[in-house]
Amino acid sequence: MRCFIGIDLKEEIVGKVSEVQKEFVSPFLRPTPVEMVHITLKFLGEMGDEKVERVGEELGKIETKAFPVTFKGVGAFPSRKYMRVVWIGCEGEGLERLADEIDGRLATLGFRKEKFAGHLTIARVSGKVDIGGFFEKYENVEFGSMKVDSFVLKKSTLTPEGAIHEPIKVFPLK
Repeated sequence: MRCFIGIDLKEEIVGKVSEVQKEFVSPFLRPTPVEMVHITLKFLGEMGDEKVERVGEELGKIETKAFPVTFKGVGAFPSRKYMRVVWIGCEGEGLERLADEIDGRLATLGFRKEKFAGHLTIARVSGKVDIGGFFEKYENVEFGSMKVDSFVLKKSTLTPEGAIHEPIKVFPLK
């Protein structure tokens, strides 16, 4: 099964994401369904049941305390000139620490360590589109903050209509 580790959003942040997405009117911009928007801590890819169980055991050893995260600014991957993804930024020392701890623990199971870039994917781009005014309008806007008190190991099933995310196990923070 295809898996990742993420943080679900609180309702007030989901509402703000939804408001921003209303600005996307191009047929080349596909907003992420708001119920699917999350912070990805680590994408794991395809794994068998045994590996999923081992990942869950390692994640269960994490003893990070709950922490605040702030959502601020917008951007695009790989760049604003050649967009594939439009995002809202995520900031917080606790977020970086949790991502680093997950990376370190899962390296013992053979997963590659990766540089963490906290963001919410709010749209995917499928063609050439000019939304420069969007970036200027929102690049320094703060969309709110929330307390992160858990993270989730999720299964992601790809369908013609888009991905379906289902929780495998929730890991509460202290």
